[in-house]
Amino acid sequence: MLLDTQAVKTILLEIPALGRQTSGAASYSKFVSREMSKAEALLKVILSPVDSVVDTYRALLPEGTPMEFQRILELKGLKKADQQSILDDLNKHGPGITQPSVVPSVVPAAPLPLYLLQYPIRLQLD
Repeated sequence: MLLDTQAVKTILLEIPALGRQTSGAASYSKFVSREMSKAEALLKVILSPVDSVVDTYRALLPEGTPMEFQRILELKGLKKADQQSILDDLNKHGPGITQPSVVPSVVPAAPLPLYLLQYPIRLQLD
């Protein structure tokens, strides 16, 4: 899947050249690279072993929320009981990601796009 994201990224970056457009091509390329990097990070977390998923999530998606992390655990196909112990592990690792008690008035810049988390994907990990 990571190779597929590289192929998609390459195709998306070639679109301005196909239309012979040069205006805005640099900002478009920057946007595509930034968004595809998020998708690649998400895939790396999903594909990481269960015993290191918390560390991988913290390293690759430091602005991620517990809700997003729980959705990733669902995408990995983990049962609710297993998810809870991993979520507890995430929350006990100090001042990183914690459940907010009050909804923040300011949304952090560039969180993981929710459209990446909306579609259920079941992975067969052998």
